[in-house]
Amino acid sequence: MIRVVSNIDLILWLQGWASPLLTSVFTWITRLGNEEFYLLLIPFIYWSVDRKLGFRLFYVFTLSMLINVGLKEYFKTPRPSPEQVRVIYPESGEGYAFPSGHAQGSTTLWGYLATKVSRTYFTALVVIIVLLVSASRLYLGLHHPVDVLAGIVIGLGLLWVAGLVEKAGDAITLSLPLRLFLSVLPLGLLPFVGGLYFAKMVGYLVGGTVGYALESGTGGTARAGLGSQVVKLVLGYGIFLGLRFGTSGVIPDETLLQVLRYGVIGLAGTFFMPVLFRRLGLERAQAARYRAAGGSY
Repeated sequence: MIRVVSNIDLILWLQGWASPLLTSVFTWITRLGNEEFYLLLIPFIYWSVDRKLGFRLFYVFTLSMLINVGLKEYFKTPRPSPEQVRVIYPESGEGYAFPSGHAQGSTTLWGYLATKVSRTYFTALVVIIVLLVSASRLYLGLHHPVDVLAGIVIGLGLLWVAGLVEKAGDAITLSLPLRLFLSVLPLGLLPFVGGLYFAKMVGYLVGGTVGYALESGTGGTARAGLGSQVVKLVLGYGIFLGLRFGTSGVIPDETLLQVLRYGVIGLAGTFFMPVLFRRLGLERAQAARYRAAGGSY
């Protein structure tokens, strides 16, 4: 257990600028770090932009969230209390505080995209987004400054590690059985970290990784005409979000059942949806050289 020295004065200073307009702006900005936003952005990239980029973004981001939840369960740091600060939009800040999932998640996701776009203007935009999301957590009274700072630092560290792993991984081709074996290894974390949300993220990571291992060997491509892309997204979001939110409250909150539930959601997103798109003629299979290159993550 660590003792976190919180700078309540900084939160109070930020909240001293409060106004209905600023509160509305920061509430919307903080939603860029909510699960619902990521459930829209990552599938969009995977289905309609680039399969490999979409999967790697999914993997790095989901792994980041697993680490975040694991650290929160370990440190069990409380959030600022309503007696200390004004707590706004509390439903976006449940559970423990350290490190900030919004700060870490936005750093990981947007930072990863910045490494792939490699444009100065985009990198500057990413920095602004991360800083605004992080500041929103303080303004809304949902995190201590150290929570936000730790989230950013951990996110940057993960991006550095991801870059090293990708460089090594691009030179290696793995067989499908080995890829499937590696895909299910995160299940081994379940006995060591408690919490239902952690179990859900493990299931999501395993299902999505298994799905991509199967999909990348089929020669699928995210490329399609504008009309087909629109239909893909409408159909894909309808089924994918239907699975995510339609099963909420239906399946009991038991660890293994939630692992299975989120595993199916991840598998649907990375494998079954692309297969459905091709069956409906909304996208085509690529040439054999694409399939030959499909062995790397």
